[in-house]
Amino acid sequence: MAVHTNPPVNENQGPQIITLYPGLSFSFGKTPLFELPLSSEKIVIRGGDICAVFGPNGCGKTTLLNLLSGFLRPTTGQVCFGPSDDAHGIVIKSSAPRWLNPAAKIAQWDGGVRRTFQVPVISPDISITGHISVARRMKREETFTSWYIAPIRRLFQSKNQKYEIDDTSCEESEQLLKAFNLNKSISNPNTLSYGQKRLLNIAQAIFGGKRLLMLDEPFANLSTSAIAIVKQMFRDFVASKDRAVVLVEHRAKNLPDFTNGLITMRDGLLRFEALKGTKEEEERFISKLISSYFG
Repeated sequence: MAVHTNPPVNENQGPQIITLYPGLSFSFGKTPLFELPLSSEKIVIRGGDICAVFGPNGCGKTTLLNLLSGFLRPTTGQVCFGPSDDAHGIVIKSSAPRWLNPAAKIAQWDGGVRRTFQVPVISPDISITGHISVARRMKREETFTSWYIAPIRRLFQSKNQKYEIDDTSCEESEQLLKAFNLNKSISNPNTLSYGQKRLLNIAQAIFGGKRLLMLDEPFANLSTSAIAIVKQMFRDFVASKDRAVVLVEHRAKNLPDFTNGLITMRDGLLRFEALKGTKEEEERFISKLISSYFG
């Protein structure tokens, strides 16, 4: 199987979605957690990619996802959303002014980002269909910044102003709920099981209509059949070759014949491995990785 770092671009690959540049690192205070060495090549995730962040417990997988989501600022180096030579690309630099919120800057990227967390985030006051509908606020500009300034903005808005969800959006959300075996008639999401709440968050992320999904352990607490459904949803999501998925996953059995690349984390170092073989070849390769972590 051909497994190598930073595969060359070919005509079948989609556009750059997110790029990690050599020199990227993150530290908690004076304690370094991970870095992409200056001697490495850049890690490029393109449209059509499903990339897993993989490594032993405590290596910083969730922290890396938080950095790429804009919740944390790089200690050194930079990350780029979209093509670096595109006027609409967004670059997050460690040298940026401290007052500049990375998440607010990422919100300016035309492609858009959706993120899920290890613990499902559900509102008991919104129905299941409502959760899906608010994920794509139709006919109004949405940015991540709006979540920060929304309380102030509402002071100057008409009390009668509402978010408009068109009929097509409602029909699409119902189809998505049906695909995830979620009952749209349930008005209180608190009655859902833990796994169903996770499915609802994943459905929200997909329905958001953005170009990049970042998910922290999306398969946790899901049945084998539910995992199969989610995998197919992610394959469909990236099929257009202009969208990508980055996810954290602990269970190696969920990676072969699904992801086409791994960002591995070991001894504080980031490395990209492309997976381009049969399921059995990929299983053997990942098994060797695990042995190198714990052997």
